[in-house]
Amino acid sequence: MKPSSFPCGVIEGFYGRPWTFRFRRYVLKEMARCGLNTFVYAPKFDPYHRLHWERRYPSRVLKQFENLIQYAKAQGVTFLFSLSPGLSYDFTRQDHFDRLCDKYRQFYTLGVRAFGLFMDDIHGPSADGKLHSSLMAALRDAIPRDVIWFFCPTFYSDWHIRREPNANDYLTAVGTLISPEIRVLWTGPTIISRSIEQDCLQEITKILKRKPCIWDNFHAVDYLPATALYTGPLSGRDPNFRSYSTGYFMNMSQWSYPSLLAMRASAPFLAYGRGSSEDAWSDAIDTYFARNQDTVRLILGYFYTPWSVSRSWETLLETITRILRTGSDTGPIMERLKEISTCISDDSLIDDQYEFWCDLFPFVQTLRGDIDFALRFLSAGAQHREKPDPRILRDQRWSTPLYHCILSQCMESR
Repeated sequence: MKPSSFPCGVIEGFYGRPWTFRFRRYVLKEMARCGLNTFVYAPKFDPYHRLHWERRYPSRVLKQFENLIQYAKAQGVTFLFSLSPGLSYDFTRQDHFDRLCDKYRQFYTLGVRAFGLFMDDIHGPSADGKLHSSLMAALRDAIPRDVIWFFCPTFYSDWHIRREPNANDYLTAVGTLISPEIRVLWTGPTIISRSIEQDCLQEITKILKRKPCIWDNFHAVDYLPATALYTGPLSGRDPNFRSYSTGYFMNMSQWSYPSLLAMRASAPFLAYGRGSSEDAWSDAIDTYFARNQDTVRLILGYFYTPWSVSRSWETLLETITRILRTGSDTGPIMERLKEISTCISDDSLIDDQYEFWCDLFPFVQTLRGDIDFALRFLSAGAQHREKPDPRILRDQRWSTPLYHCILSQCMESR
């Protein structure tokens, strides 16, 4: 990546099982096809990235990295390697600094020319902006200068500024002490931001004394129950983001193949600034599935974005809401739900894109369970809906759309 280019792409930066090297090659190939230029390596559960940052990778794993880095270069994609030493790094120990440098140099030798120092998600005295800035400066001096650096602060959203007493002082120190050419990562108004607009980044631009590099957790699900998955395109983002940021990375999830589809659906926006749309998501499904595309749309449309479902599911949920409010005939909507349940239960689905379906299987089961719940509820009659069983209301935290739709109407009728 040239210093003047705009880095955009994917972060493997989630909590959960890291992707395989084989799958990362697939991601790199697809990134090149989509116009994305940067892959950020930062999986929280790679023990050598975070928990045991000071240890060198075993030679067998290092060889896999070497092959991956060379493959990225052949695809025209920058491989950005990062470490997250904040959990145990001792700023008073020279040997800790030496080990950190050694780890970066190990990857410099493999051809990496973009590095990240990520100090996110740590607490206590080690969350010190001056110490982190001095470490960043020391690393920049110790590693050859043809490297581009990225820094993730401990406090990385407006939410942190509002909630953490020392966040403003921390970020002021980072903005003042870290060299201007180092790009600082930022997730926007919150950790999982519903929208990212130019106006919301003005304050942090002033504090950091530079435009932020966006780390977007739109598709991340590591903060949610296992029933969560989002495959829809980025939305609520200003397509002119290149004018007020120095890079843009999408953090994905441990569900590897659905993440690939989400990346493909978001690529037109990220690489070319085109508005996100459901059409891009639908096109991505057509790209990866030779058969049963409509069934895949039914399944993945239910797991669309953190705040919405696909258009077909939106229409269906609006119909259920209207029935619950007016007491209309439940017959047609129940028949439609039964049709969907039968469609997504077809065992022949796994014959197309077997590995993709292995990732989707838990979510197909979730959707089937939600449909069963909705059918039982709708068949119980209006009397039950007016006086809902307290057991149905025992947990209002369900994030799945059918539960949310029905339980919210139960709460309105209480």
